[in-house]
Amino acid sequence: MSSLFGINKEKKLTVIKFLGIKIKIRHKEKIQAAVINDNDKDAYIEYVLNHQLDKSLFIGCDRNNLYNGSNKVKPIAFYLPQYHDFAENIKWFGRGFSEWSNTSKAVPQYVGHWQPHIPIDVGYYNLDNINVMKRQIELAKQYGIYGFCFYYYWFSGTKIMEKPIQKFLADTSLDMPFFLFWANEDWSMLWDNGKEKEILYKQEIVDGDAEKFMQDILPFMKDSRYIKIDNRPLLILYQPQKYPLDTLKAFINKIQSIARNEGFEGIYLITTAKGARSEYAETVNKYGFDALVEFFPAGLSKMLDQKSEKIVNSKFKGICYDMAKFVKEKGYLYDSSVKIF
Repeated sequence: MSSLFGINKEKKLTVIKFLGIKIKIRHKEKIQAAVINDNDKDAYIEYVLNHQLDKSLFIGCDRNNLYNGSNKVKPIAFYLPQYHDFAENIKWFGRGFSEWSNTSKAVPQYVGHWQPHIPIDVGYYNLDNINVMKRQIELAKQYGIYGFCFYYYWFSGTKIMEKPIQKFLADTSLDMPFFLFWANEDWSMLWDNGKEKEILYKQEIVDGDAEKFMQDILPFMKDSRYIKIDNRPLLILYQPQKYPLDTLKAFINKIQSIARNEGFEGIYLITTAKGARSEYAETVNKYGFDALVEFFPAGLSKMLDQKSEKIVNSKFKGICYDMAKFVKEKGYLYDSSVKIF
């Protein structure tokens, strides 16, 4: 063992303990319908120690070959603004907490599992730094990304994590088309030892919210970089089912009216594709949306077959999906009576 991996038995056991993974070295154990033997465990430890950051994959940025947005298909990247320090996180989780605090703790569950995802180009970045956004835009354009869809957290006038996109709005040198994704979900203690039922900010619509909402997002929609279809600014509303139907319909009618009064042809309103495909048209027509957008965690996972892997972590509770089969068999192509992005 020591000659093969360059570590002795004590070091090997230390690595296992450090990863927090309970492995029975001398016993075969059936996990996720796969048998884990000593060779599997040795291969796993070698993978963790030696293959987690392959620097040969690093690709520099060619500033002379950036995408100019001219392609007919215009890919848009979902953009989460969580990667910075803000008052609520300090209060609820402690100073310095961000999404990085948890992603950096991830460990592979089997040989070949790409975890943690280490951001080798811009590092564990802080979105308080505008230069990070400049670098992200360069990278996005290098890989043919047309624009960003910024997550927007809004609770009856209360905003959180808005600082990065406010900085983006203020700096017109950041040459990237964009639009907003209203992440209308309750804000909970999701990261604090399973306290996800403890609601910190509740998502609801009350009288006057449509006016307040439009007052907050109109500066974005009026920006020349904001993505529009036929003079209709795009807006994704994540979970329409969060509200009573009549309440949401009244809200939508009001923000559409305000948009038209501000010189637009209305708002191009999109929601996420969830549930069975047979329900997609009903969702669009029921709430008055223009289209759906496929949203992997919510909808596409229902289209995939599960896949067995040799999971080393006996406490693993997740699911492995067969993406290769999905792509090969073109599971992403299907008929729909409504527009789907």
